[in-house]
Amino acid sequence: MQGQAIVAETFLVFEIWLSVAAIYLVITMSLSALVHELEKKFKRYSH
Repeated sequence: MQGQAIVAETFLVFEIWLSVAAIYLVITMSLSALVHELEKKFKRYSH
């Protein structure tokens, strides 16, 4: 919702939503990599 407030204030629609999408992508890719590493770690200790 903060993205909408910034767009209303600045009228930079494309730039704001591109930034929001980039931040989302960085967060999700980081979490995905973290989960992948945890899965590898726990797989070593299982049967």
